[in-house]
Amino acid sequence: MSETSACTKIFTSTVFTPAEILTTFSSTSARSGCFVLRYWMMKPEANFKKWLIEGLPNGWHGQTIETTTGRGVPDLNLCGSADGKTVEWWLELKAAHNRPFLRPEQFAWMMRRSAVGGKVAVVHRQKDGRWALHLPVRWATQPNSGRYVEVVSQPFAFGHSVEQLTATLLHL
Repeated sequence: MSETSACTKIFTSTVFTPAEILTTFSSTSARSGCFVLRYWMMKPEANFKKWLIEGLPNGWHGQTIETTTGRGVPDLNLCGSADGKTVEWWLELKAAHNRPFLRPEQFAWMMRRSAVGGKVAVVHRQKDGRWALHLPVRWATQPNSGRYVEVVSQPFAFGHSVEQLTATLLHL
């Protein structure tokens, strides 16, 4: 890969796999490589959120949530429709390679919203690049050192693309 194509790939907001980043970094000069390194240094959850928002199909709207007034509010609100059906979901995004962890406030918010009919889920990006969807009705949790709640149940669904995720959310 040339320096130009490596930089173009970065500035067009393409989401890299770890292997692509390492390959691109090792095959570019130090000058262009610093851009790749900076991209790699981005927080994994921010990268995952960006990938999800930018990949939403037509008929879907996503809003990232960054709040200092409410504790535990999930990272992303999605609303979408197809075939005459509209759904709204609150998603907590995690870039966990194993099982995701939630802060107690996140867990409590999601349980309260779910109890009144709101659709909530944890979506985490796994080491192999797939996403895994965890629904609260299937959550088995356990406290972890009193600071976090670990989601230990098996995911409801897996996939590789944003289209697969939105199709799954639409039919739940």
